[in-house]
Amino acid sequence: MMKSPGTLALQREPAFFPEILLADLERLQNDLIDFFATITPRSWVHRPSKEGWTLFDALVHVSTAAELYLEALEKALTGEPLSEGNVELPVPVQSDVDGAQVTMPQLLLHSFLSALQRTAAIIPHLRAEEFLQSAPLHFAGRFPVVAELLALQIIHPALLHTALLSKAIGAKPLWNEYPSDYLQRNILRLFAIMPVVYRRELFPDVQGGVNWHIGGPAGGHWFLLFDEQARVGKGSLAHPALSLWFPGAHAFLLYITAQISMRRALATGKMMVWGNLRTAAGIRGLLPKLCLI
Repeated sequence: MMKSPGTLALQREPAFFPEILLADLERLQNDLIDFFATITPRSWVHRPSKEGWTLFDALVHVSTAAELYLEALEKALTGEPLSEGNVELPVPVQSDVDGAQVTMPQLLLHSFLSALQRTAAIIPHLRAEEFLQSAPLHFAGRFPVVAELLALQIIHPALLHTALLSKAIGAKPLWNEYPSDYLQRNILRLFAIMPVVYRRELFPDVQGGVNWHIGGPAGGHWFLLFDEQARVGKGSLAHPALSLWFPGAHAFLLYITAQISMRRALATGKMMVWGNLRTAAGIRGLLPKLCLI
């Protein structure tokens, strides 16, 4: 292994600076307001495939998660437990959707955006030491710190669910419209929270380190060690078990959200693989496997 790559120190990463987290959270709110302003009543209940989610289904999930992250943030600062105890990241289940059918989409949307706004209002008042304070929300890997929870509040809708929201109305993912610096910061946040949500049993065919090379202005070089506990950092491992190359951030996101098959990604030049193809196939849909979408 190279000596230079190292794990991320959140307090030294601009993507985790308070003013940048605040600006990106406000940008996310504006993007979502613009997106939902184009939605027609019929679009809320359109199902893109037999087992696909409607836009309303997707909104139920992202709204539930945003409110949970906000509550965990508030309780982290007061030292109180969550109202329902320590819970794991909510995953899409039909019962959640059924329970929300009585709520008009506009009211649910207001609740979602309000959770993001209330989160943004907290950031300017956080002290430096509070950013590294644990939050009472148990994920598969460990409890996140406040800085990681803020990152999740942004990337859960901005990266992890934008494809689902857009697919429900037959549109391209919103990340296609993001400025490269904003997109790159969110990809960094995505890698940074991997150790929090990682579960070893989900990747039986993936052993050792994986290098990720993402081209384009929003790209970069990352490594992810699939071990008992995931480790992530900038740079490349000297002797990885697998190296993946993507021409740009859009191709990378399509693959890890399972929006494109490995065969199609390879055939269309959206990905190149050095190493075991079975291992590469096991990494496809990384985010759904980690229950992030």
